[in-house]
Amino acid sequence: MIAGVPTPQVKKILLGEAGEHLVISRLLARGILAYQAPRNWKSDDVMLESGVTIQVKTTDKKLNWLVGNVDVDPRRFYALVDLRIPDAAMAYVLSSAHVYEAAEALHRAVSSAHPNYKDVGMRNIQDPWISRPALSPYERGWLAPYR
Repeated sequence: MIAGVPTPQVKKILLGEAGEHLVISRLLARGILAYQAPRNWKSDDVMLESGVTIQVKTTDKKLNWLVGNVDVDPRRFYALVDLRIPDAAMAYVLSSAHVYEAAEALHRAVSSAHPNYKDVGMRNIQDPWISRPALSPYERGWLAPYR
């Protein structure tokens, strides 16, 4: 048990764990055998008996998820979990190909608007591009069909 107020790092770890357990519980409720991947297992957080893997990204602030190098694989999916309202948590499930496309499209839009932008390899998935909606290559609400 964690005594006292959790540090920001502990809060981040607990948030990620909560997202993973939410995804697993929703899959199990639908009769799909799912389990948490071993710690430090590549980039997958949830594994299904079928061989499908899921990378879980969780937020509790705004609809913004950071993704690293997205390996496009037809058996890998991303679950973008929104825990801004814990009792009404939402998850959006997208193929790795769609996550790659969305992240790269947004990256291209931002880097073209900011010539001095330094690429550090991380990409954003947002709905919409919150700080500059005009730059977003996707319309507000584009994630809704993946809920």
